[in-house]
Amino acid sequence: MKPGVRVTEADLKPHEIQDLADVLRKLGKATAGYDIKFHLKIELGGATPPQDEVVDKVNELLKDISSGLHMM
Repeated sequence: MKPGVRVTEADLKPHEIQDLADVLRKLGKATAGYDIKFHLKIELGGATPPQDEVVDKVNELLKDISSGLHMM
């Protein structure tokens, strides 16, 4: 961690991501004058690995958010 930087992290469920989206404007106002960054990691799996078709669908959806989001 860099000096002078505070960090928090948590595993979020989909509805909690929506809650975060709902407060982004307020977070922007509260942090005016400071850099704020969000690091996102998405994990998809279970007892068996997801099928390629599922991964392809997820990647198609994620590319509209950021070109950097691409599940391998």
